[in-house]
Amino acid sequence: MTRAVGAIWLLLIAGLVTGLFHFKQEVQILERRLAAIDRTAAGDRRAIEVLEAEWTYLNRPERLARLAKRYLRLRQVTPSNVRVFSELPHRFGPAGRIEQPANAEASQ
Repeated sequence: MTRAVGAIWLLLIAGLVTGLFHFKQEVQILERRLAAIDRTAAGDRRAIEVLEAEWTYLNRPERLARLAKRYLRLRQVTPSNVRVFSELPHRFGPAGRIEQPANAEASQ
């Protein structure tokens, strides 16, 4: 009887040791994964900081004004450039032709 109880205790302790060993291994694997994810996140944060700095640099008002003047060829808004909402076309006709409002055709 004593040998049977001793054997049961030995098997129980061996099972616990084996279980703890496997649990420790799983924890170490998860810790390595977490460390890799942390490294990736830190790299992403650094990349975001660089992109934000570049965005700030590229959106300087004087640079945007120079590029707008060079490529957009904008003109000053005059009263003749402003239209009333009712003067806009109502809908597109067949093949992209724009249908003019009835009162706009009469004024032309």
